[in-house]
Amino acid sequence: MRGEDPRSLLEAGVKGKARRKVPELPEALHVGRGHVSRETLTLIPGLPDAAEEAVTTLKARILETVRRDWEVPWTRPQTNPGIGAAAAAALMAEVGADMSQFGSARCRANRAGMCPGNRESAGKSRGGRRRKGNAYVRCILCEIAHAAARTRDTRFGPRKRALAARRGTGCAVVALGHKILRIAFAMLRDGVPYRDPVVDPEALTARKNLSRWPRMVR
Repeated sequence: MRGEDPRSLLEAGVKGKARRKVPELPEALHVGRGHVSRETLTLIPGLPDAAEEAVTTLKARILETVRRDWEVPWTRPQTNPGIGAAAAAALMAEVGADMSQFGSARCRANRAGMCPGNRESAGKSRGGRRRKGNAYVRCILCEIAHAAARTRDTRFGPRKRALAARRGTGCAVVALGHKILRIAFAMLRDGVPYRDPVVDPEALTARKNLSRWPRMVR
């Protein structure tokens, strides 16, 4: 890109078995073939930074819009482990805030394509592929399921590990995403935050800070 001799740079930078191909690399890479190629190469290093800056700017604008228009319903899904501000905004953009249009959590999960297929023969369930639905919602829920399974002191991690042992990781992630979608449906429908039926977050916080609070009082 700086117009220097590519052969000397390659000889200094190439390591391992690739050193045997140093005579062929300048031709293979088309290095130094005129000012047009050099100008094009000078633009490449700045592309990742420009893309990252654009993503950061757009993400900030999206979150600002969601906070302004859907602040109350947007904050409720974030009480669920694994759902952050960006994931809640993406979920709200695809699902919406009015759950009455879907009727039930089962119908909502069916439209999202998170329900398992129903393939039964002679009274035995033989599994089946999941149904077609909103691919964007399914992608968001799978990402949330991965994040929720990594949280500590919640029921999502043990649930995923138990399902993965029996059905595989893919089925476990989809099943966990299905469960999270039904929980989010209930939170948006009833207007309540998430409450873990297994772990009391307030009691957990009190237990973790029990030894520190007396020192703060002093």
